[in-house]
Amino acid sequence: VECTRDKRLQIQTALLFKIPWAQIKEILDVSDSQITHAKTHRLTPQKTKAGRHAKLHIPEKTTLKEWLLSSPSHRHVAYHKIPHFLPQLYASEKAIRTAIDGINYCRRVSRKKGFSDDPGVCQERLDLAEDGSTWPRSRVQQVCFTDEV
Repeated sequence: VECTRDKRLQIQTALLFKIPWAQIKEILDVSDSQITHAKTHRLTPQKTKAGRHAKLHIPEKTTLKEWLLSSPSHRHVAYHKIPHFLPQLYASEKAIRTAIDGINYCRRVSRKKGFSDDPGVCQERLDLAEDGSTWPRSRVQQVCFTDEV
């Protein structure tokens, strides 16, 4: 006869405190088989590892890692273009992404350049903006701003 998770937890707690089986059966109104089941099994059933497994295994992953590290230019190749460079892997972009995660390889994201918080630079930018508000359109189109280059 099945018993609830709470009942199994009570049985396991009672067994932990070395309470005799006869007393557990009497107080919790359970059978010997229920006590045995609670003693030998976990509270909640554990899922076996299900789902799809990675397509690229260790030899292919090492090939991928060696290719990535062989040249600095390979760091900038888009993930969806890697199958064109390594056709022997027979892998899609998603399989390659999963393999790259599996070898703990990550691409460095370069720091974004922010605006300077130096008061002199702030004042210079403000002066340029105030001066630029009176410029004719032809003058504005000739200016090459540094954050656009």
